Amino acid sequence: MLRKYKELFPQMTANDQKIFEEMLKLFPISDENLNIAGSKAVLDVFNELNTVKEDYVIPAKDFEISDFPRSSGDSRIEMAFKCWEPDHKGIFAEGTTIYDARKQYLDKSYKMNTFAEAQIEEGNTLLILETLEKLRGITPDRAFKFRFLRKGKQEDGKLLLRSVVGDQSYKNYDNCEVLFLALMGAYQYAKEQHVNFYVSSLDVTDSKMDLLLLSQDTTELEGGVHAQVGLAIRNSEIADGSANFELLYKLDYRESTVTLSDSSVFTINHGWRLETIAERLKNLSRLHEASNQVFLAVNAAKLYEPASDASLAKIFNPLLRSKSILTEKTREEVVKLRTEAETADQVETLLILFSKLEDLAAATNNQEVIWTIREALSKYIRNR
Repeated sequence: MLRKYKELFPQMTANDQKIFEEMLKLFPISDENLNIAGSKAVLDVFNELNTVKEDYVIPAKDFEISDFPRSSGDSRIEMAFKCWEPDHKGIFAEGTTIYDARKQYLDKSYKMNTFAEAQIEEGNTLLILETLEKLRGITPDRAFKFRFLRKGKQEDGKLLLRSVVGDQSYKNYDNCEVLFLALMGAYQYAKEQHVNFYVSSLDVTDSKMDLLLLSQDTTELEGGVHAQVGLAIRNSEIADGSANFELLYKLDYRESTVTLSDSSVFTINHGWRLETIAERLKNLSRLHEASNQVFLAVNAAKLYEPASDASLAKIFNPLLRSKSILTEKTREEVVKLRTEAETADQVETLLILFSKLEDLAAATNNQEVIWTIREALSKYIRNR
């Protein structure tokens, strides 16, 4: 993993090089088996990623904004740029923004994103470009750390600007780094607690990672419900993101299954020192007690019983209030599922209903929706 990290960052800043060296000291490379089933396949996925990430600290005098084109998919306003060599004899890279990079740069540099958007919508793009050029001349040495993406074997110098951070000493823990820390932490916990983990699923993009680990051991709860516990490791590389370690648990009842996410075990702030993170990984010892608390809550919730009208209200009302998360189509599907549950001749058990909601979320292929529903259902169990 550390070797892969080095490959993904061919142009390391001095600070990223320091992170790499610190990781080598804290976790020396060894040939010891992690004993986490599926971990090799996870590494293979990372090895197949063809997105190269490059970090540069660039002052305003070397960063020129040339246009505000519309994205091809959703017509978002993006920002085209050119990165000049320090001697200004040539351009070493150019490209456009993605995600919120345009907003980040305009706000961090000149607190003018809202103004710029409004003027561009009014057709005054030239006014904004001229204003930015004047401001660039006033603060030529103001520097930011830029995270660029280079897709595949792109050789034309075109980059995608993904995020901008104001402090060049800021540590942005890459998915590869977080994966390494997560597997090391899970490995240590598994040895101490005599638990065998396996990789349940992995969803990784150029900006985020969701890794789900579950125990191979199953605990039988009341009513014939079976439970497996584990960890959900979620990392965001965007700007001031963080890596979150959450308690994960999977419930099985007859033909129905559902995977839910409970409270956070701990969070890794991207600004922390690596020694602090290594110390925080020891908090995984709390997973055992947290698991017992979940078992008690699941027993009390009696998910094997038919859903009452009061239960349906507690489950569906919070979901339908999540207007910023659920799309209109997904909301319609949730309403339809609620109506079916309320009018069915034979009332379904809570766990069957949970399973249907999980299937509905999975069909959206939207991680935000999937995790919103997972957390909402777990909250119902906790607060029932």
